[in-house]
Amino acid sequence: MTKKTTTDFQKQYEALEKITDDFEAGNYNLETGLKKFEEGLALAKQLKAYLEEVEHSIKTIKGKYRELTSETVSER
Repeated sequence: MTKKTTTDFQKQYEALEKITDDFEAGNYNLETGLKKFEEGLALAKQLKAYLEEVEHSIKTIKGKYRELTSETVSER
């Protein structure tokens, strides 16, 4: 995960938060609301994909650690 990717994630999350806040405040008319709803769903999809990527990386790292731990225990 690069710093740029993390920054992109944060910007996308903040954009989704703003859309949500604006919906809750009733700031959109029907036409704009429909466009913002679609934009929000696209942002949510991108954020979910990034989080799945992070989750996969974590599982990979944990797997490597487990392998190292198993090797250390079997060497004793």
